[in-house]
Amino acid sequence: MSKHHWQDDRLTLYLYVKPGAKKTGWMGIYDDRIKIQIAATPTKGKANKLLVRFVADFFGVTTKAVKLEKGDASQQKVIVITTKDKKEQVRKIFTTLLRDLSA
Repeated sequence: MSKHHWQDDRLTLYLYVKPGAKKTGWMGIYDDRIKIQIAATPTKGKANKLLVRFVADFFGVTTKAVKLEKGDASQQKVIVITTKDKKEQVRKIFTTLLRDLSA
């Protein structure tokens, strides 16, 4: 499995999420997924909501453009970002992110 997949104006991210962290941020690559830590507990969907908000803010899209497609109750999640008119912006940010995480 790849860490991501592009299809038309949709970027699919395969994530490994660590909730309950002191701060939210990208951590690296883990088990062929992008690892991210979330500063929220996994109770009542708090970590998932913060994950969606963090990803939207990071890529400069609205939270409506970010969907948790799989993994609601799992650390392994699939996020889909619908980029529409911001595809090049998202592609540049994602390329930089992958390079930084792989270094």
